[in-house]
Amino acid sequence: SAQTKIPVVYQTEQGIKVSLHLHQLEGGHSGAEIDKERANGIIEMGRILKYLEERMQIGLISLEGGLKDNAIPRECICDILVTPEDEKKLEDAVFALNCTLQKEYQASDPDIVLKSEKLGTKKTQVLGYRSQSRILFFLRNMPNGIQHMNMEIPGLPETSLNAGIMKMTEEEFSVSFSVRSSVKSRKEEVMNRLSYLSEFLGGTVTFTGNYPAWEYKK
Repeated sequence: SAQTKIPVVYQTEQGIKVSLHLHQLEGGHSGAEIDKERANGIIEMGRILKYLEERMQIGLISLEGGLKDNAIPRECICDILVTPEDEKKLEDAVFALNCTLQKEYQASDPDIVLKSEKLGTKKTQVLGYRSQSRILFFLRNMPNGIQHMNMEIPGLPETSLNAGIMKMTEEEFSVSFSVRSSVKSRKEEVMNRLSYLSEFLGGTVTFTGNYPAWEYKK
């Protein structure tokens, strides 16, 4: 397992609080179902938030998804703050995103749905600009899913990782991964990529329970 932690700073803002709920994904085991092209709630929420940020001013209030590092996350919840001027723009964007996700995942995740709920005008803590930029950059660029297939046994993933748990507290943002490989050097390569990305963004990575690679012998 690997856990990335990136420190965050908040600031107080006022606007309309909206809860985004991405749910009813198929999920599954990060080993047995990693090759089924199923949606990962954490990855897709990162995509959703970046899409919104490019079209309007948003402030991240809270962010969480997934229950186990070795399970593909079936849902993700995020509270954001938007300006009254962007209220309609947000509704249209959520509708468009929902249609896109349902079309892309109609075979693997037929029940996937993105919903938004307005929670009224609030004065609340949101991520500062730099913290939010780092978190969104990490979510859009972190490795996930199958990295290499086994070339000796057809259909068998050789190296993969799964972003399984995402949390955000007053001090830090964290994502826990399950990393798998039957080739030691490729497992180390994935871990190095995670370390490089996290450290570049001012964070850290801790690795635990590192099982030896089960190398294939002809």
